Amino acid sequence: FILGGVLPLLLVVILVLFLPESALFKADRAARTKAPADAEKAMALIRRLAGRGAELSFEAFDWSRPEEDRVGLSGVLASGRLAGSLLLWAAFFCSLILFYGLVSWLPTILSGAGLSQENAIIVAAILNLGAIAGGIGLAWLADRFGPVGTIASNYVFAAVVCIVFGFSVGQALPVLLVLSAVLGFRFGGGQIILNAFASAYYPTPVRSSGVGAAMVAGRAGSLTGPLLGGALIGAGLGLPLIFSLMAIPALATGAAVGAIKTGGSETKRDERA
Repeated sequence: FILGGVLPLLLVVILVLFLPESALFKADRAARTKAPADAEKAMALIRRLAGRGAELSFEAFDWSRPEEDRVGLSGVLASGRLAGSLLLWAAFFCSLILFYGLVSWLPTILSGAGLSQENAIIVAAILNLGAIAGGIGLAWLADRFGPVGTIASNYVFAAVVCIVFGFSVGQALPVLLVLSAVLGFRFGGGQIILNAFASAYYPTPVRSSGVGAAMVAGRAGSLTGPLLGGALIGAGLGLPLIFSLMAIPALATGAAVGAIKTGGSETKRDERA
């Protein structure tokens, strides 16, 4: 517990010293304060990140803010973002119901189905390794084919894998390891890409508030998932039915993301940058 408390404190120091501020945030602040020196520093960082030279100038961007007084949660829900924000909150809530429900109860479910405790823990660990691979693989797909379609189709596929897993409990260990890795890839990796999508959805002035609000909804889902999993197991339902019911939030996540319209949510300056 001491180590668990010390390491985050060390991380805070590292972040304060080495994590750079958002280039777009710096440029937005320079535009509002009319500080040429700050604007040039921000543009230097943007040029370096974009890999482009001096043709990127501060004046080439539209730094106007239609509702500059609308920041915080009111800004998150303004400018046509109300529906998109509610859909994002629903997606985060349903996605983390699944992931934390699986992480919390998968070892218990597998042990109850006859798997040794050691192997049950290994299968659960593979779920998290799959999430790491999923974050990388789905990020590549999102860059190539677009985030909305990638995330929506990912969760539809995740629902199918969840159902298949429910009918496969009790199979040989290699089968469970593969299915657990795919579950982690789809659920855990999907949540990672969902975080990135939320960040890209909101313009710079309300980005932190928008992502923070979505993660609050996700935290509610992370609390609900273990409770829901325990209720389903306590009800004595068969594993195929339990996993089939758990696939419903996956489909809801995919539907929520698929319904988000991104065209009007991002500011021109973010699109150009």
